[in-house]
Amino acid sequence: MKTDNKYIIKRNNVFWYDRKIPVSLIDAIGKKFNRQSLRTDDLLVARRRRDVVADADNDYWADLKNGRDIDVASIAYERVVSQAQLA
Repeated sequence: MKTDNKYIIKRNNVFWYDRKIPVSLIDAIGKKFNRQSLRTDDLLVARRRRDVVADADNDYWADLKNGRDIDVASIAYERVVSQAQLA
């Protein structure tokens, strides 16, 4: 995924991460899409941050599917995403 723009959209000169949440997790997570600012107008930075957030999504969703407590999984997920937005 390093060089493509999958899950990246541009809104008002800022890149955003935009990914559909798996149907089986919509009720648990409470939304259909994960949309969040990547806090950059630089495509290369956006791709790097997107990769981190996408990996965090995959880990978070796997944890939820494997029965991990949503509060514990959410804390770990938010920590990774916050770091990604600053990197």
